[in-house]
Amino acid sequence: MLISEVMPDYEKGTKCTDLLEEARLRLENTEFPVEQIPYGLGFRDPGYFNRFFKRLTGRAPGAYRQTIATARSTVDAPSFVARS
Repeated sequence: MLISEVMPDYEKGTKCTDLLEEARLRLENTEFPVEQIPYGLGFRDPGYFNRFFKRLTGRAPGAYRQTIATARSTVDAPSFVARS
């Protein structure tokens, strides 16, 4: 599916997967509030972005970001396990 089919103002030929990948990168690597990310991607309605993202990933954007943050903090956390 091309994104221009559901968002006429979007660049022709852009695939939904390309837009989804950019959304994931912004959620993972920026401090922008989740509410601002849709506008930078060309969505006029944050609610539509939330539905779009959730339909393709199974999680809302905020939940996705929280999952990434939790995973990163778990990896970076020091281990206090005694070593012999």
